[in-house]
Amino acid sequence: MFPLEYVELGGSGLKVSVIGLGTWQASGKAWGADVEDDQIVKAIVRAHELGVNLIDTAEAYGGGHSEEVVARAIREVGRDNLVVATKVHGGHLRYNDVLKAAEHSLRRLGVREIDLYQVHWPDPWEQVPLKHTMRAMEQLYREGKIRAIG
Repeated sequence: MFPLEYVELGGSGLKVSVIGLGTWQASGKAWGADVEDDQIVKAIVRAHELGVNLIDTAEAYGGGHSEEVVARAIREVGRDNLVVATKVHGGHLRYNDVLKAAEHSLRRLGVREIDLYQVHWPDPWEQVPLKHTMRAMEQLYREGKIRAIG
């Protein structure tokens, strides 16, 4: 086994493993994924045991189901041992929609703050100006609900 390296995530002060674990497969039966929730939790726990601390999820993965599965793993390994990154859906980029989506993600993840909150993809149909999305992200940051913006 080799030791993992850790780097600072931008200027956030968050130290993340150079290898992260994505949880798209934790979408339940959505998108043809056929992986049991318990398997995903075990994979996250094992990744943590091997030094991985960066866990990536999104509200779009299984309609939030992935965030709920990640919450189970957080309870097993402890909140302070993971850096949780999640993403706002591209269709939720208006100011109030970002705030509402973040609240839903916080609840599903069972945490008080999201370590890294990211825009999943820009919505090509709505074409919401990025400044509206970023204003909401900055508000969430000021309120202590997110630690870093991506």
